[in-house]
Amino acid sequence: MSASRPINEGEVCNARIVELELDPVRGTFDAAHLREIHRRIFQDLPHHNPGEYRPDARGHVKERRLEANRAVSYPVHYALRPEVDARLDRVLSELRGGDAFKGLTPLEFAGALAKTYGDLDYLHPFSEGNSRTLRSFTKHLAEHVGHHLDWSATDVDAVTRDNLYMARDIEVLHRAFPDIEAVKLSDEGPRSLIQARMSLNMINGADRLQEIVRQSVDRGPASIAGPHTLPIGEAEAELSALLPAARRQAESIATRLATASYRNRSLEPAYKHATARKAALDGELGPEQLLSALQSRGDADLTFERVPGATALDRVLAYREGMERQLAQQHKERHNGPPRETSESQAHGPELDAKVFDVRGRHAEEFSRPQHERSSAQGGSVQGLLSLGRGSTLAGLADKVPAGRSIPDGAEQVVVMNGSRLHERRYEGKWEVQKSDPQGMLPKGVFRLDTAASAKADDGATYAGSILHVSARGVYQVHGNGVARHEPAAFQQVPKIGDSPKIVYVQGRATITGRDPQSQGLGLGLGRSR
Repeated sequence: MSASRPINEGEVCNARIVELELDPVRGTFDAAHLREIHRRIFQDLPHHNPGEYRPDARGHVKERRLEANRAVSYPVHYALRPEVDARLDRVLSELRGGDAFKGLTPLEFAGALAKTYGDLDYLHPFSEGNSRTLRSFTKHLAEHVGHHLDWSATDVDAVTRDNLYMARDIEVLHRAFPDIEAVKLSDEGPRSLIQARMSLNMINGADRLQEIVRQSVDRGPASIAGPHTLPIGEAEAELSALLPAARRQAESIATRLATASYRNRSLEPAYKHATARKAALDGELGPEQLLSALQSRGDADLTFERVPGATALDRVLAYREGMERQLAQQHKERHNGPPRETSESQAHGPELDAKVFDVRGRHAEEFSRPQHERSSAQGGSVQGLLSLGRGSTLAGLADKVPAGRSIPDGAEQVVVMNGSRLHERRYEGKWEVQKSDPQGMLPKGVFRLDTAASAKADDGATYAGSILHVSARGVYQVHGNGVARHEPAAFQQVPKIGDSPKIVYVQGRATITGRDPQSQGLGLGLGRSR
């Protein structure tokens, strides 16, 4: 008789977690509830002491080794067993059976859940399996109070797993050493405290746990992409909560691209774009200042383009763009709508023109020119692309309207040339630039968006190519000799402009199964960053 196959811990535990999804523990989110979840997940692995707390020990320290960057490792200090016994019941009693989280907005819920998760992760009550137990526990808690929480987006690849590790470790370090922020490496003190400060310095630029939870909550089934209107007070509260995370993300992206562009000169446009996005968060025309201007003139609401699950940086910049639009519209109405032939500085005022366009990319100086000059300059380049012939990639994806037939107002296209990506919209017979970004890894060409073919959501339908544009209307991807439009709601994690993913549809969902390594993490950042 052949020997039985040894138990695969991952497979067995995953099967038990699926069982918990179908038949969750019925409890009040207290210590007994937490222990029962652990017992059910690890019931086939007696050496993990299912449902039992870990034994006492002189210390409980884990050496964290990141997956995506194996050169990075640092110690993480957890609570000792006496603190588990003293605090676990108290932490869970604060949930009041889940009632403490009822009625919270998604942003409030994300903050409250991140705090609870951090408290429980620091206590780390079990010898093994704390992460899997806490993810199941918090997911069921979210469902109990009417929120969505899906941890699967944090387990897509080594990068997303590392992001969650670092976010959790930051929470744990602050609980293990409450005064850690005041510690300097030159200070004298316990070796463990200095080590912890070194660990925090190493990972302090990572997203916080609240930001990771917020993105998951925001991707709930009820989330809808598109124009979204918030009362100005709610917009102010969200901006206040999101700006610290947005600034960390902008700094991290700019720092990473600074190093990458030094080694690869072709990435310099992406680096300049990242620094422009970082600069857009502050200064006289930062989101806080624009919001203050809206409040001063008495605006009751703010309308912006909402992409469910967007990073804090992308969400804040979407708010900023919405505020710019409202202020510009008010200025236009005040002057009874200036003629379209006037320069941008006449339409928006010289101060607004000089500063707003400066944060939109490295071609800001071109946009300060009058519209008719820009149209003429761009027209020659566009015609040059189209003259390559309808059978070429460039022309095959270009403006396909026959001569003599008008292009309707509202039509959109993306023009990629001369190191830039221009998003243009048709208005009163002319193409008007809405936004300019670096070309990055995008192919050159003129790509019509309003005539893009809708992606088929049939099982096995596959699309591969560069992501040209992301908006509430769709995710536009180069596909063969055309452009495919994916519904944003079909994605669990919307790809970024400049990425080159392979997208496969399974049960109506768009799944990213591959990615061009050259574009990994170097998209233009207008969709969703990872």
